[in-house]
Amino acid sequence: ANENLVGQRVATITFNKTNVKKYVLPGDVIRCNGHSVVVYSVEDDGIVVVDSNWNMGSQLNCVVQKHLIKYTSSAVNGYTAYVNRPTKASSLGKGMAGSYDMK
Repeated sequence: ANENLVGQRVATITFNKTNVKKYVLPGDVIRCNGHSVVVYSVEDDGIVVVDSNWNMGSQLNCVVQKHLIKYTSSAVNGYTAYVNRPTKASSLGKGMAGSYDMK
């Protein structure tokens, strides 16, 4: 079964703290400035996300990592962000938060 992780569009926002805190939940998939991330948690200083970054450590490999994207980051702040919610977003978010912790 090929379930589309992107799911249903729930909001199109300008990326900033007010909008993110209002519209984004753990488990959502956000597309902003050419990048897609899975939201792990929404914090006071930014969003903690899980994504895969190409060429980590200049070794030409993809690594899935959890990291903080600050609301003020020039890579996202002020850009249009598409907020998508997978059908099982709540269980995805709970599973990510409760099953393991990636460093």
